[in-house]
Amino acid sequence: MVSIVSRWELVIKHQIGQLDLSTTDVGGDFVKQGFSPLSIAPVHLVALAGQYMLHPDPFDHLLLALAKAEGMTIVTTDQIFSEYLADVWIV
Repeated sequence: MVSIVSRWELVIKHQIGQLDLSTTDVGGDFVKQGFSPLSIAPVHLVALAGQYMLHPDPFDHLLLALAKAEGMTIVTTDQIFSEYLADVWIV
């Protein structure tokens, strides 16, 4: 699964010049690659409200809340995720 949060962050980073994308259809691109979309639901915001913050990135905090509420593993290059969640795969 790929969260709407990740897709949203990719588009914003592209718009501000931090990321070059060949297309802004990031939702469609992920689906074409076999990923299912994961939207934000009220249960995710409950998990977010109960989470402590080690750093200020709102996208990271939403992704962590989604993973926690859904019992999912996060795949990332960011080591700080392991400070929040036990089930993190650092690549």
